[in-house]
Amino acid sequence: MVYMKCKKLLFFFFLISMVSVPLSAEPIRIMMLGDSITAGESLLPEQVDVTNTNYLNRLVNNENRLSYRCELYKLLVDEGYSFGSEDDELDFVGRNGQNMGLSCPHSGFDRDHEGYGGYSTGRLISIINDAPSSDIVLLHIGTNDFGRYTIIESINNIREILDDIFNKNANTKVFIARIIKQTRAGEDWTLNLNASIANMVRDYDESENIRIVNMYADANFTYVAGDDMNPNHSEDNDRPDVHPDRDGYSKMAIKWFTEL
Repeated sequence: MVYMKCKKLLFFFFLISMVSVPLSAEPIRIMMLGDSITAGESLLPEQVDVTNTNYLNRLVNNENRLSYRCELYKLLVDEGYSFGSEDDELDFVGRNGQNMGLSCPHSGFDRDHEGYGGYSTGRLISIINDAPSSDIVLLHIGTNDFGRYTIIESINNIREILDDIFNKNANTKVFIARIIKQTRAGEDWTLNLNASIANMVRDYDESENIRIVNMYADANFTYVAGDDMNPNHSEDNDRPDVHPDRDGYSKMAIKWFTEL
């Protein structure tokens, strides 16, 4: 018990020092930013058309599309952190809170986020200016750039996203992911994008609050349908979709938690 209390205290002071927030401040604001891999998916009963195979496949698959946000919340709560009010220590922030309202089984789940299904880096630029200011950003973006942008264009878009984040709050700590494999594009495309993301981060001054997170290689993904990736129901169940399943999202949550 003493160990756990000390561990929590050390972690809390680390977060406080990392984002330069005084002890008397409001909760540390964590914004999860990205596409559907961040948003997850939750189908309400009235959205289900039982005559439509696509809907039925999505409904069956919905149990696995909880996003990493649900498990990250549980990891933080299990570590002893409180959420939601001015007296709490942490607060997930964002304007998109409707997803997963019925899906996450953990009591008190903070639904706020900035994940938008189908968004590319370019489209994220169009909405980032209106996103709330935050102390910590978890950014996983680029999956939907395949076939839309060159790697150079994607990196320029990401730079613009980062500039907007830092313009809002120069002390924001950004954790930017080497994204998980874009299974439709193939491994080479994902590796090239991720290498370019890492090179871009190196271009920033050491004083910048930005850190690379190797979600691609260090989260222990197998990229196998039914193991940690959803099967692609629209084509071939043996072919992995671009979205993780429950196990894959748990791996992402653990990786984000470890980096924090």
